[in-house]
Amino acid sequence: MGLCPATTQLSEDEIKFFETKIRPVLAEHCYECHGKDPKNIESDLVLTTAEGIRKGGMFGPVVFPGEPDRSPLI
Repeated sequence: MGLCPATTQLSEDEIKFFETKIRPVLAEHCYECHGKDPKNIESDLVLTTAEGIRKGGMFGPVVFPGEPDRSPLI
């Protein structure tokens, strides 16, 4: 499995899961360096948007859907 294309539509359950389980962890542990201040994004990795998460940073993708062992963010 590769990266999700930007046009992938998430189900209501997937969005709810992300907003209740994933986004709070990112906000607490990641946004300070990867999203809180657009002028200070480290390693070109933006974690505040779906596009940024799919794109990854200067070291490549950070999430490979369905492949948690291969996903550095996990």
